[in-house]
Amino acid sequence: MKVEQNGPSLEWPEWQVSEGKAQKTDFLKTLSSFYNQVSQDLNTADQVSAEFAAGKKFDLHEVMIVTEKAGISFRLLLQIRNKLLEAYQEVMRMQF
Repeated sequence: MKVEQNGPSLEWPEWQVSEGKAQKTDFLKTLSSFYNQVSQDLNTADQVSAEFAAGKKFDLHEVMIVTEKAGISFRLLLQIRNKLLEAYQEVMRMQF
C-alpha cells in the first residue's frame, strides 16, 4: 500500500526563493506590463465607442463590456498608485 500526501507540500516554490533584486525587477516588469495593458484597454474602449457612434459593426453590449473593462482596469491602476504613494509617504515620515 502506498501512502500519498494529502496536505500542502513542505517545499518552497522556486518563485518564493529568489533574491531581492530579482523580485524588484519582476515587480517593475509586472507594474509596467499592467500599465501598458490598462493603456491598451482605454484606447480600445475609445476606438470601439467611436466606431459604435459612427454606426459601425459593434453592438451596444460589446461597447459596454469593453468600456467597463477599461474603467475597472483604470480604477485598479489608480488604487495601486494610491497605495504606493501612501507607502512612500509613510516611509518618508519615519525617523531613523
